[in-house]
Amino acid sequence: PDQIVQVQKTITPPGTSTPIVVTVDVLVPPAKMWSDWLQIPGGLVSISAIRQADGTIALFGINSAANLYRCQQNKAQALKVADWTGWVQIDTPGTGGFAVMAPVVGPLGATNLFALTKGGQALHTRQKPAGTDSWTPWAMTEYSRVGKYTLAAGIEGDGDIMLVASDQQHVHSFNAQYD
Repeated sequence: PDQIVQVQKTITPPGTSTPIVVTVDVLVPPAKMWSDWLQIPGGLVSISAIRQADGTIALFGINSAANLYRCQQNKAQALKVADWTGWVQIDTPGTGGFAVMAPVVGPLGATNLFALTKGGQALHTRQKPAGTDSWTPWAMTEYSRVGKYTLAAGIEGDGDIMLVASDQQHVHSFNAQYD
């Protein structure tokens, strides 16, 4: 956080020609601009972060066994490891393993998570309701005959979610939210 330091300033008050010295509080940047690296336990091979609608950061990660996990801040300014939840596994036996994920905050403020299975199919889950630890069951966005290998999600001009993916033949396609 920024620091407050006291400094002395010489000013000439209105209606006088005699300068005076006043002490004022001034907001200055912290002496150290970044914290030290603090380890959040968890053996992951990939990680993604997103700022949720309530201002907290959510992390999503995949481990070497292709399991998908979620971790988030307990409060908006998390300055120590205890300010984060533990990692919670969010894949199921039915989803199989995951290769890549793409989180995005949707138009109603809920965090949506899109993830590609090892077979290249895009699955989706979202907070229900927004800002909670409750999530919808995993659902397929649309079956793809050719498996995808990379995935990105964003918000288009009308506020709806746009999902973009590329397949092994380097063909790019998109899937747009209608409502």
